[in-house]
Amino acid sequence: MATTVTMEVDEQYPIYGSVTVVAGGSFQIQSANWSLSNDTGTIIQSNVSISSDCFDSGPQNIEAKAWVNFSPVVFASSSTGQYLLKFSITGIGTDGLIRKYEPSIAITVVPVGYTSVFSLSMKDSEKFPIFGTVTIPSGLTFTVSNCTWDLLDGNGNVVSANNNTPGLQSGARPTSTSVWADFSPADLSLAEDLYTFSYIVTGISSDTPTLTRKYRINVSISVVADQA
Repeated sequence: MATTVTMEVDEQYPIYGSVTVVAGGSFQIQSANWSLSNDTGTIIQSNVSISSDCFDSGPQNIEAKAWVNFSPVVFASSSTGQYLLKFSITGIGTDGLIRKYEPSIAITVVPVGYTSVFSLSMKDSEKFPIFGTVTIPSGLTFTVSNCTWDLLDGNGNVVSANNNTPGLQSGARPTSTSVWADFSPADLSLAEDLYTFSYIVTGISSDTPTLTRKYRINVSISVVADQA
């Protein structure tokens, strides 16, 4: 069964194809490529070669990985839906025999604002910062280079777009990094309703080579009357 990943349409981050190494042995990747098909089985990208700096080098004793810095905008024409990313990984085992593995990743590309990190309620007249946090993969750092936010209504329509974010943690951050922006329903003349406050955080991770990553962080906000 394929591993599954859900990502919003304008996100970008590495997706891994991995080979589990037989206990007591090793496996060294010699070459790798990938193909992408849609939910009808039509191949969109075929046999795209993966450069040697995007798979594990040398003999691996537990797991050997290859990766693609996946972007639905670049690889799937910004279309939502179901996709299958299939890796083809060729290498040599401890016994000197050549092996070929084809791990697959099922990718669900969803609209902006589809996933919500947490929910909150605020009154018409209130104003306070909305925080977003990017969790950083173990062993890496992440440096934010840009961050803006969009506001969506309950139907996913954009109410306000590409707003600058006044606050972010600078420098290479391990574990997690936060961004924040002051938000006031009154400033945007919002009606009492449900909205999604959606950050798009772009930065550089300390992979080898370094990678540009883009993450969506969504906060569901219920705007209520002052007397609520």
